[in-house]
Amino acid sequence: MTGHCNIRSLNPKRQLARRSVAILVLGFWWTRGDALAPSVSEARGWVQRTWVVMGTYLTVRVSHEDPAHAERVLDDVIGLVQDLDRRFTLYDPSSELWALNRHAGGPPVPVSEPLWDVLERAIAYSQETAGAFDVTVGPIVQLWGFLEGPRRIPSDEAIAQARARVGYTQIEMNPSHRTVRLATPGMVLDLGGIAKGYALDRAVERLRQAGFHHGFLNFGGDIYAMGASDGVDQPWTVVVRHPRRPDQTWRELRVRDMAVSTSGDYERFFVARGRRYSHILSPWTGRPVEADVVSVTVVTPSATEADALSTAFFVMGPERARTLVGSDRCRYVLWIRQQGNRLFEDSRSVWPPRSCPGTAVR
Repeated sequence: MTGHCNIRSLNPKRQLARRSVAILVLGFWWTRGDALAPSVSEARGWVQRTWVVMGTYLTVRVSHEDPAHAERVLDDVIGLVQDLDRRFTLYDPSSELWALNRHAGGPPVPVSEPLWDVLERAIAYSQETAGAFDVTVGPIVQLWGFLEGPRRIPSDEAIAQARARVGYTQIEMNPSHRTVRLATPGMVLDLGGIAKGYALDRAVERLRQAGFHHGFLNFGGDIYAMGASDGVDQPWTVVVRHPRRPDQTWRELRVRDMAVSTSGDYERFFVARGRRYSHILSPWTGRPVEADVVSVTVVTPSATEADALSTAFFVMGPERARTLVGSDRCRYVLWIRQQGNRLFEDSRSVWPPRSCPGTAVR
């Protein structure tokens, strides 16, 4: 069966800021009921369940000879992801992230191992991309109304004030005490560009620990293809859809033990004064990215990395990002650009993806 991965909003106030995606999965059962209760399907040793978490759908399909054991493990997996959601959400006053943001400009705050881990990785990607990926971008996202609305064009002065509260170098981490301090008052950490990928990696890690070798995870369009689609040796087939024609295929790729993530300008945007403003905001300028890139798909062994880098590479563009990709790094990227009405693949894309022997989820 064929299913798509464009997920409608369930509750905007509980959403993490999400990228628009255009990924179609072949050979994967996509369950998209409106009910919040998990849905279950079993066939030929495959067990699938779908939940609502982090403001979107998480569907996990795994192969195991004992369906009852698979159900118990999937219960454990969703419990893990729900715990991360409670810690990372930007909207719940009881969450760790809320507490950390509330203490911006104040003393260091003790944090849990998961929040420490995701921030440590986020800072590493920020350093590598010269700040194109930056979890402190929250003030800018709020200013443009992409978190809770209304969407608007802010003044230059307001943008400058928001940018003064943005910068990953203002995150002070003390590993001896596992504390985090946000150095500037008014800073807002927003994990929307990395949380789903991180949760996917942790879910895959839990599945592997439980002895699972084959499965497919779709988290609101962020994907991890684990093992083989037939439980033996066939890779999973993923289709990148046309950025401007969602009913058409742009590219097809076959992957196993790899993550796939796409950032695009075509779903979350608003039009004002005759111009289109995308939700993908540049930490460098405090404004929506203005370039001819319309879609970036990243394939790597780590869903955390694919999630973060698809955003970063959209902000950076092919010229700035080209030194950060390549088969030697096991990082594959497809840039789709637009000139006039014509869409084309940038020649600096590193495509198609190949399996990376010896790699494992991090």
